[in-house]
This record gives sequence, structure tokens and C-alpha cells, in this order.
Amino acid sequence: DVIETEKGKKLSELGDVYREMCTTIDNIAEGTKEKPEETSEEEGK
Repeated sequence: DVIETEKGKKLSELGDVYREMCTTIDNIAEGTKEKPEETSEEEGK
């Protein structure tokens, strides 16, 4: 039970980090809209 609780805490922490990363990526994507050549390269991956 203790292990499951610790896993749950770690997963929730990872979820928060993941959400922050997604927000940062969204912000970067908004910024790169001004540079079409960089945006097209990212879409190609």
C-alpha cells in the first residue's frame, strides 16, 4: 500500500511537470509562428 501511495504521488508530480512542459511547448509554438521556416521543420518531424 505504501509503494502504491508513493507511485501515486510520483505520477501526480509527473503529471504536473508534463502539463507545465505542454504549456511551455504551446508558448514556444506560438512564438515560432513568426518564423515559418522553423515551424515547418518542426512539423516535418
